[in-house]
Amino acid sequence: MARSQLESLSSFSRHAKLSNEERLALAEDVASLLGSEFRAIKVTYGDLGLVGVEHEPSSLGFLLIPGGEIDIGLGDADLDAIDAFIEADDAEGQDLLQHLLRTCRPVHRVAIPPFLCGDMPLLHGEATDLLETFEDREHPFWGSGESSADVPADLTAREAARACDLAGFRTLSEAEFEYVAREGGRVHWINEADEAWRALFQKSPSQHGIPEENGWGILGLHLGEWVADGWHPSYEAAPSTRAPWDPKGTPTMFRASGKRAFPWQKRAEILYCHPAYRGVAAPRDRYALRFALDLPSPGESTRRA
Repeated sequence: MARSQLESLSSFSRHAKLSNEERLALAEDVASLLGSEFRAIKVTYGDLGLVGVEHEPSSLGFLLIPGGEIDIGLGDADLDAIDAFIEADDAEGQDLLQHLLRTCRPVHRVAIPPFLCGDMPLLHGEATDLLETFEDREHPFWGSGESSADVPADLTAREAARACDLAGFRTLSEAEFEYVAREGGRVHWINEADEAWRALFQKSPSQHGIPEENGWGILGLHLGEWVADGWHPSYEAAPSTRAPWDPKGTPTMFRASGKRAFPWQKRAEILYCHPAYRGVAAPRDRYALRFALDLPSPGESTRRA
């Protein structure tokens, strides 16, 4: 594949100039570059027409995410959007807001190169196939009657690290997660519309299935998932690249945490689902796992042996 073709993923403005046929051809080229285990997915995703590839042995899907720059952290525009969900006398809501103010500032600009992002978290059935000793704990979020194989798996940090090693993939970095959750900076809420979140909070658990996709066609971003960075209590001295900040061999932190607050009782609990929400995991915590891959250069493989 020519380098000029990969350069069409360097920004959304370049990606937007591609025809649908050119985007699907790009997916074919990336799949070929990744190796014989990958195939192009012959559909486009979301309102931007993103394309993807499938890892055929596992049936895991990855979307090609164009690069760009984004302000990471809790900005003033976020605070304006949050105001609609927190009453002045809501102690829990004010505590959540203070958590965001402490941990998600200062806002910093980050450059994100193109990469491949899992279209959904690892599912229970996939985790069971991958991890011989996987012992998921049933979570009331999913309700009764759900097929446990088809809902996102809750993994411990050790299970998440082991799954990455066995699959040959990696997790998202903090910056990559927020880039995807904010759709490149165009939204303040995961899944964009406040109305969609109000509807989601009114559903019974058995209606959830895999939570709906965001505007890019990526599923389940609000659940709470492991990321590669080590924990830092604020963004003081945070790097300006997408690379994980002080990564650990085993994940120590998560992004978003919508499932943690179930059963939801207050409007302010939507803050657990904010794209900026971040936290340090307790030893027995379980979160979802989303795989990612670096976009290869011609002649280069991104899979670990």
